[in-house]
Amino acid sequence: MGENDDRHPPEGRGCEKELLSVTGAIYRAVIDTGTDPVFVKDSSFRLVMANQGFADFTGYRQEEILGKDDFDLFRKEEAAEYRKNDREAFSSGKEVEAEEEYTDSHGVTHTVLVKKRPYVDSEGNRFLVGLARDITELKTAQTLLRRSEERFRSIFENAAAGMATISPDGELTAVNPAFCRMLGYSVEELLGLTVRDITHPEDRKRTAQFLRDAARGKTAVFREEKRYLRRDGSAVWGLTTAAFQCDEKGRPISGVALVQEITHLKKSEEAVRRLAYYDSLTDLPNRALLMERLRHNLYQAERDGRKVGLLYFDLDYFKKINDTLGHHTGDLLLKAAAGRLRECVRRSDTAARIGGDEFVVVLPNLPSEHDVAAAAGHILDTMSRPFHLNGREVFTSASMGIAIFPDDGSKERALLKNADRAMYEAKEKGRNQFRFFSGEINERVERRAVLENELRQTLVREKAWAAIRQVGEEKEFPGPAGGEGELFLHYQPQIELLSGEISCMEALVRWQHPRRGLVTTTEFIEAAEETGLILNLGEWILRRVCSQNRAWQNRGLPCRRLATNLSRAQISQPGVTDLLDRVLGETGLDARWLEIELTEKILQDYSPGFVSTLEKIRNRGVRISVDDFGTGYSSLRHLREYPLDRFKIAQELVRRLPADGDAAAVVETVIAMARGLGIRVVAEGVESRGQLEFLRARGCQEVQGYYFARPLSAEAMAFFLERNGEGNLTCPYRAG
Repeated sequence: MGENDDRHPPEGRGCEKELLSVTGAIYRAVIDTGTDPVFVKDSSFRLVMANQGFADFTGYRQEEILGKDDFDLFRKEEAAEYRKNDREAFSSGKEVEAEEEYTDSHGVTHTVLVKKRPYVDSEGNRFLVGLARDITELKTAQTLLRRSEERFRSIFENAAAGMATISPDGELTAVNPAFCRMLGYSVEELLGLTVRDITHPEDRKRTAQFLRDAARGKTAVFREEKRYLRRDGSAVWGLTTAAFQCDEKGRPISGVALVQEITHLKKSEEAVRRLAYYDSLTDLPNRALLMERLRHNLYQAERDGRKVGLLYFDLDYFKKINDTLGHHTGDLLLKAAAGRLRECVRRSDTAARIGGDEFVVVLPNLPSEHDVAAAAGHILDTMSRPFHLNGREVFTSASMGIAIFPDDGSKERALLKNADRAMYEAKEKGRNQFRFFSGEINERVERRAVLENELRQTLVREKAWAAIRQVGEEKEFPGPAGGEGELFLHYQPQIELLSGEISCMEALVRWQHPRRGLVTTTEFIEAAEETGLILNLGEWILRRVCSQNRAWQNRGLPCRRLATNLSRAQISQPGVTDLLDRVLGETGLDARWLEIELTEKILQDYSPGFVSTLEKIRNRGVRISVDDFGTGYSSLRHLREYPLDRFKIAQELVRRLPADGDAAAVVETVIAMARGLGIRVVAEGVESRGQLEFLRARGCQEVQGYYFARPLSAEAMAFFLERNGEGNLTCPYRAG
């Protein structure tokens, strides 16, 4: 080929045109492959190029689009907005970015983010290159997020409880007005402070641990009652719930804390605790607090291999002083004796008044019996010095019994009993001295063992008696209680004040011993609990309760709940729910007509497993109540977690109503607390009109006591049920 061969363009020119052609084709292919709309307009705003994405977006074919302007393709008001943005891009000579609304053929409006850039080619022609992206879903998400943030902000700002946002290291990043009011700070003063800065020193450790755990991804939620420091340095209680938002790796990003002030609740709780745990006259710990501390001391001593000394004493001739000089002087003597006792004990010791003129001192971490003897002698010397009361000298002394753990007992109750027995030996020996628990005193313990053995045999006979009753041969196995065995039940009704109807009946076990006669319930129940016989006895009572209630229902008597006590040992048995199911199934009693009573002391030893068992029992339809409420102390925090239906105010409180101010305060507090927890209240031991009216006026819903009926036999209770079913509350068993 020669240089002038016409079939070959000059070198460079043809290659350039071919390259441009190829490049343009590539660009066009890339543009058409993309899903985002791409378009080019000329200076008269007509489309000279549009990719397939633009065609798909508008619903037209590509060849139909070319040569048209926005007013040909879109709604007038939308096209006008597009034209406005086009003009701005041409006039400014710069890229314009705008959000434009577009309505498709289905009437659905889209939000499109469009970038328009002016372009001038080599011949001076002006074009507008546009790239669009449908951001409808993004805008919807942004709108939802904004609304959510607005709602959160509204809640945050207007919430009655304190709210704050915190950084992962505990710095306050936002606070609401309620939180500021609670702590007495302004918003500006709180921002930048840390959670530690506003937390009471005694509560900082738990909060710091939460922040460390959150930083390691161990926990993201914190719930605790804690104290905060106000700006003036005073403390305020808050129920705090804090939660951290974490990233995909579990690392905290930010947290939100909700703080509800509970200072008034804590003060009420402390007031109840004070009333329940401290003697109102001497301000010494009472029996409830003594038992709690003693239990803790024994646990530590058993763990560490140490001994614990228990001193039990009363004031000699106190009754004579009280009778001759008056109760006021007697009270002054008790207060003065308590003051001296405080001076005799260490900070680690517990000195308590457990009733009347009886005092107990617990000496933990006891090195030897010589130390307990020295402490006892010091107390006796102190009490024997004359007391100056109301301008006169009063002389008394003390008689003291001493028991040592573990030598004289491994449980609190046993130690107290043995020390009490030793005290009476000291009195018999001449008073103003102390005696250690000895083998001679053990004779009384042996008598208790005999009682326990007899109770065991009685339970065996009762099992046989129950079997014989089932086959209808009662005449061949007569019992001492009108066709019953040695053990039998009495029933005492509980009256619903609003309707006057029987709401429930409490079953009370009795033991008619063939030789001893009627054994006190306290005596044989304590023996049963100490030996484990309470499990067999409890099952026997449960069966009799369910059988009797079903028998009443079969006679057509009104259906009412029947309540029976269960001990902690019974409920802690793994098969307690199976036992309930079995007894209810065998007797045919619906679970809703059974109620389980627990003593308040049982609730003091909180455990999630115990709560879970109670929930399983309650889920079967069985009601749960707390007996003798107000004599011990239950933490409000844990009390809320128990599945409870009723509080039964203790008889010892009700019997002091309405004259005793301390008892009245405790009863009013219990009723108010129960109302707040949605729990009904029953008052035990109602014996007078005055007690009844006091309780009615304060919102007590149910009552039980001699004012309405004494404990009744099964037949007498059936008569009472029948009369009450006729709407007649008055019956021959009503006291007075």
